[in-house]
Amino acid sequence: METVLLLKRLAPLFAAATLAICAACGSKAKSEPIVNPPVVTVAPSSGEGPGAPFTVTLVPADRLGNTIGVLFNDRVDGQHSCYVTYDFGKDSFALINDAGDLAQPFQPPSAVMENKQCSVDGSATTADIGEHTLALHLSVKFKPPFAGPKNIYVYTEVGKKAGFAPEGTWMVAP
Repeated sequence: METVLLLKRLAPLFAAATLAICAACGSKAKSEPIVNPPVVTVAPSSGEGPGAPFTVTLVPADRLGNTIGVLFNDRVDGQHSCYVTYDFGKDSFALINDAGDLAQPFQPPSAVMENKQCSVDGSATTADIGEHTLALHLSVKFKPPFAGPKNIYVYTEVGKKAGFAPEGTWMVAP
C-alpha cells in the first residue's frame, strides 16, 4: 500500500503512467518487476560524509526509458529526500522539491540547485551517453539536517515496466 501511495505522488514526474497507477482512470495496478533490468553500478556505492561526486552507470542504455532517477533517502519516497532525475529527451537533470511532487530542471553547466536535503552542482553534473552505456556524474552535497543512514536507489524504465532498486548506502555526516 505504501508503494502505491508513493507512486501516486511521483507519477506526475514521469512519462511512464504505467508505474502502478492508471492516471486517467485512477485505478491501481499491480507493479511488476522489470524483466532483464539494466546492470546498474553506483560509485561510490557506500561511504560517509557530507557528499561526494557519485557516478551511476547503466548498461545497456539503449533499452532504457526516458527518465532515470537517483534517490538518496532511508526509504523509497521522493518527499524530504535528495532525488535527482535525468531526462533523455531533454538532456536535462532535475532536483525534486521537498514535497516530492515538483522537479526543478537544470541543464549543465548551470547554477547549483538545492532543496532542504541537498544541493547539486550543475557545473559538475553531466551525462555521458555511449553506444550501450549511460553514465550520470552527480555532484551532490547533503545538508546537515539530512544526516543519518541513507540508501541509494536508482529508478529505471524498461519498456512499460519501471521501478526503484537499492544500489548502495551512504552515511550522511551532520
